[in-house]
Amino acid sequence: MLLLAEPVDEWLVAHLPTFNDMPLQAVTKGELELDDVGEADTEKKSEQAPASESVEKLMKQLGECLGDRVSEVRASNRLTESPACIVVGEHDFGINMQRMLKAAGHDLPAQQPVLEINPNHPLITRLAGEQSEAMEDWAALLLEQAILMDGGRLDDPASFVRRMNRLLD
Repeated sequence: MLLLAEPVDEWLVAHLPTFNDMPLQAVTKGELELDDVGEADTEKKSEQAPASESVEKLMKQLGECLGDRVSEVRASNRLTESPACIVVGEHDFGINMQRMLKAAGHDLPAQQPVLEINPNHPLITRLAGEQSEAMEDWAALLLEQAILMDGGRLDDPASFVRRMNRLLD
């Protein structure tokens, strides 16, 4: 495993797509298929079951609530502790590259990320098991948390705080 954690690493990998004859793959882009790296990973893989019917229904609800803020909502096989993450298409600019290009003054075409949810996370299982009147707030909160976890900035931090306070109340 090779960990590239600097913002410029995406640019580097675009120009150097292999390392020791092994293809490099960003974990935040496209559909991720984790190879059997070790025994512990294989055990985790076998524990992952397909998303339940209630989680499938929740993904549909989240997608409807978020509208064009995301291209789709799908179950994740890359998350273990977080309830959600955002990923971009395999051929799209990564989130860090988008930030760097925007900071340099480049106009970029609009790209909607994919919201991936962890069907095994307690928050997701709780939301999937009940009909919440606040589903719009939960959907926005999951997306905003995923953006923050990815190092992004929110368009309206005050709305995020109000939403969080409503849901905690």
